[in-house]
Amino acid sequence: MLTVNTQKVTATPVSDLTAMSPDEATEVYQQQYRETYVDLAIQAQEHLGLPVLKTFGELFQLGCTDPELSNSIDQEIAHNPILTDWPMQDSDCIGLISQGPYVQSQINFHGVPVRDVMEYVCDLFRETPEPNAALDDVAA
Repeated sequence: MLTVNTQKVTATPVSDLTAMSPDEATEVYQQQYRETYVDLAIQAQEHLGLPVLKTFGELFQLGCTDPELSNSIDQEIAHNPILTDWPMQDSDCIGLISQGPYVQSQINFHGVPVRDVMEYVCDLFRETPEPNAALDDVAA
């Protein structure tokens, strides 16, 4: 499994997932994504000049009480060079954001359908055309 920390991306040994039930293996991945999200969220909050929340619970509560601010942290994480410049698998990037507090609060507190939330997650990683490319298309 891919593990991300704020300094580097490394492959670290994980418990033998083949010896676990599918539910247990899913839980391991979800927990690792959440821990990684928190590490990246600390950087994102500092970059945005926000008071730093350091636990998943605190970040989840922010998603419940101030979704716009929580969303801005997601946006910052999605543009972190570790996710954008490292050849991470798309599934790891999507897993990381989908297990983040904003997405989880949208589903579990605000009642947003999973389909809508997953569309949001995928949109974070869709490439947008370069500004000049859009202008070239209009001019043609």
